[in-house]
Amino acid sequence: MITKTNKQLLTALLKRKKELLSSDASLGVTEMDTVRGDEMDVAETMSKQEMSLTLRHHSSEELRMVDEALDKLHGGIYGICENCEKNIEKPRLKARPFVRYCITCQEDIESKVDNNTGPVSYKPGSVV
Repeated sequence: MITKTNKQLLTALLKRKKELLSSDASLGVTEMDTVRGDEMDVAETMSKQEMSLTLRHHSSEELRMVDEALDKLHGGIYGICENCEKNIEKPRLKARPFVRYCITCQEDIESKVDNNTGPVSYKPGSVV
């Protein structure tokens, strides 16, 4: 059974998915056919293409996380930290409905990554 809060989060996830899909379509990367002009023109074109690729990568990563959250919601395991298996705080889920970790585990993960203290139990692409 989906609770009222989870219905709201489901709506937020579906809305975000729609936004990501529509923005992804508008982030088309154009081929660098024959760029005419001086070195500055070529550099500017390449910079724009790199920015477009970076934005597309971030968008597709977030879309993947949204899809995972939707799968969890439908599977009845939504809102559970993937590290400690405790419930993720509701305000955190409302702010970022696709998060995978509770705030305590996320801070611990980021601390270990920042300090390069070795392997941690998290999946790539985790977001606060």
